[in-house]
Amino acid sequence: MGEFADKLAAESPAFQRAYLGSLAPSLIKSGNLEKYYQTLTDFNFIVAKINHPEFGVQFLIKDYDLIEDADTLNYPEYNSEKVKSLKFIQGALRLSAHIVAVDKRQLASQLQGRLLDKKIPEIQALLKQAKQQTSVPWLCPFTPSLTPPGGHLLRTLKGEKPVAVTPDGKQLISGSDDDTLKVWNLETGEEIVTLTGHTKFITAIAVTPDGKYIVSGSGDNTIRVWDINTNQVVFTLTGHANAITALAVTHNSQWVISGSSDTTIKIWDLNTGNELCTFGNAKVKKPLSLQSFLSEGKKGFDLIDAVFSLAVTPDAKQVIAGYDYRTIRVWNIESKTQVFYCKCEAPLVGSLALAANRNLFFAASGANSIQGWSLDSGKEVLRLEGHTRGVTTIAITSDEKRLIFYAYDKTLKYWNIETGQEIFTFKTDTENITSIALTPDDKRLISGSSQIKIWSLEPDKETPFVTQHNDSVWNLAITPDGKKAISSSWDKSLKVWELENQKEIFTFNRNIQPGTPIVLTPDGKQVIFATNNKYLTVRDLLTGEEFSQLSGYNESVIALAVTLNGEKLISSFSDDTFKVWDLKSRQELSSKSYYDWKLSDIAINPNSQQVICALYEFIAVHNLSNDKESFLIESHTSYVKAVAVSPTGKQIISASNPSC
Repeated sequence: MGEFADKLAAESPAFQRAYLGSLAPSLIKSGNLEKYYQTLTDFNFIVAKINHPEFGVQFLIKDYDLIEDADTLNYPEYNSEKVKSLKFIQGALRLSAHIVAVDKRQLASQLQGRLLDKKIPEIQALLKQAKQQTSVPWLCPFTPSLTPPGGHLLRTLKGEKPVAVTPDGKQLISGSDDDTLKVWNLETGEEIVTLTGHTKFITAIAVTPDGKYIVSGSGDNTIRVWDINTNQVVFTLTGHANAITALAVTHNSQWVISGSSDTTIKIWDLNTGNELCTFGNAKVKKPLSLQSFLSEGKKGFDLIDAVFSLAVTPDAKQVIAGYDYRTIRVWNIESKTQVFYCKCEAPLVGSLALAANRNLFFAASGANSIQGWSLDSGKEVLRLEGHTRGVTTIAITSDEKRLIFYAYDKTLKYWNIETGQEIFTFKTDTENITSIALTPDDKRLISGSSQIKIWSLEPDKETPFVTQHNDSVWNLAITPDGKKAISSSWDKSLKVWELENQKEIFTFNRNIQPGTPIVLTPDGKQVIFATNNKYLTVRDLLTGEEFSQLSGYNESVIALAVTLNGEKLISSFSDDTFKVWDLKSRQELSSKSYYDWKLSDIAINPNSQQVICALYEFIAVHNLSNDKESFLIESHTSYVKAVAVSPTGKQIISASNPSC
């Protein structure tokens, strides 16, 4: 680490500890903010504090919070731009904390991968210093390849699923397949304690509203009630014949309600640990075989009612239970009778959310939408759509105005229940999120999967658009006036954006060829793209209405281009052919096949007379006036993937895969 490390190493351990621990606070206290900025952007200081046995990455992260002291705003040296730099560095450290805590040698790689796109002098100087000072072998990203700070993801923890948050918002509880529960400090991400006692994997967690108890359900068929202050088991509740699959606690913290794959629901007294009652469909004594299920029809359908989700009304008079095979049942607790039942779009009702003040409840069943029912009538009254794959888990904000849910398309969507409008969407790289929980202030979301992730629910200020596609974006076009952007994705949608106010104007999401190429007419008024129905559609960019169609092909469209005079469209296909179309008459003018030459991209000369084709290792220039090939350029030693023409029409630019 150079001179800094040598000087520090020459001092006594006591001095090292005092220096690293007090430097940042003393600089803030004395008002020497310039030195504070320099210290927290010094890679040597960062490494020294992370590597000190009594500190580590979390203590370092706290140093960056000191600048938020109210008094610092009045200091002459307070610099908002430098504070912004510090927050980016702190965010990168927070996102990397779970990795750096295990392997400190990855610090340089983590900072490089998360901060490389931040074109701020202090940050670029830090990254340069990290390169110079890192002597051990390390992975040095050349692109910003890791999740950057400033987005929705705040932190990743080592725990697993399911998850719950204490009422004060200070602690997070997670369950794991290793039969344990962990309690975490939600602010710092530090593990507080591990709770052991279950003999099989943890399936469900709840925290009593009074904050006294953690309740856990397990595959060992038991429920354990833990004192949150002593971390000791208060009660072990036994009686279910199969795994516990769902838990709920009444608002007065007097009862815990459990659901099981044995098809029953039980209510337990949290003061005594006694079972108060059992209800539900308890007809199944052993699992039905597939053959018996198919042969018994409706009868067999009802018998497989394993409980997978629960919600209880604030007055503790009704329980809503989600089952397998599309069923939700609302039970009267006092009479232990079914009030009504309703059917979901998809088979497994894995998550429920209750808006008691609105007499509504919502379900995630694996369908592409969220369904909402009236608790009074049992009728479906609301449906929120937008995912391309099944929604698996949902949570509702404390004011009952917003829903957030996760789906297998790897997105989390935030919805306004009152308006039925999507607030924003953000993407995760995790496919198996099975549990989500909100902090009491509704500002953070915790998701449980193979890892625990903590997300901000504030609008993402660093990302240009607060709404996004649900899969990779493969094509993008900008209108000639620079006011609109058009994007296409493998989620089978095409979106039109207003660049100035960063708003989505509209979405085409029916019959779109996944990742379709996009081309604009020269006047910027129309967009052309491919559909799954094997035609090219010309759409009005102002209204979204279809202007015309061009059909007559059987392969996927690879690339599109329009002549500068707006008269002709050229489209290339996966069978290595391209077609020339008349945009006014919508007729095909000519077709050219290159057979197995791997036609991958096309471009048009600004003179509107030549089309340039990327072919295997060559570039072919085709004359549009006489429909003949002008010449062939042997350009690369591997596949040419993209071609473009200079504005003068005198130069061709080509890009290729690297040679093996």
